[in-house]
Amino acid sequence: MVVYVTNEPVQLRAQGYDVNVIRVADHVQLAANGIITNETTMADDPEMVRRFVGAAIKGLRDTIDDPEEAYEICKKFVEGLADADEAVQMEVLKLSIDIWKADTLGYSQESAWVNMQAVLLNMDLLTQPLDLNAAFTNDFIK
Repeated sequence: MVVYVTNEPVQLRAQGYDVNVIRVADHVQLAANGIITNETTMADDPEMVRRFVGAAIKGLRDTIDDPEEAYEICKKFVEGLADADEAVQMEVLKLSIDIWKADTLGYSQESAWVNMQAVLLNMDLLTQPLDLNAAFTNDFIK
């Protein structure tokens, strides 16, 4: 099955299942989760976009630096987290942090977008190539 490598394998192992994981990232770099906006917002209020991206990156940095505190804060906002198996959920968080770490948090590599587009074209999920320079930007990262 196709899953998030940081979540379902941890959950399944905690339930006693033997899991064999083949990580896509070990074979090809693809575009990952990100922040989406539209061209109008970027043009009309670029400072708001910059502040939003900055706040998201600050939250990511704070989580990387202190996962235990981040977990405690999230208990207030994530439904069911306070009642979940904390050891399992902390492992999910720590595995996620391993993936999030980067020299420049939030930076998107063009090669990942080129690879992602090739995969989507091969799967017929895109019918024609896109202008990738219009698909993403790193302009709002400090």
